[in-house]
Amino acid sequence: MIFEQYKKTFWGMQAVMLCAFVLIWGISHSLALAGLFWIVMQGASMIGASWAVRLKHKVARDAGISLGRS
Repeated sequence: MIFEQYKKTFWGMQAVMLCAFVLIWGISHSLALAGLFWIVMQGASMIGASWAVRLKHKVARDAGISLGRS
């Protein structure tokens, strides 16, 4: 389920991460720093997808809507 949510936002998030990577690399001239930032943003993207799924199910449960999960 998390990967379904992640796939919905994958290309948009990758574009944002690429822009941030290039900006940090351009300012700091450190590939290691920019790479570390890229990895942290990938992890944050996965955590965000997980959180979105959890919130979606909570809202649906509170509204009495079944999402196919018991």
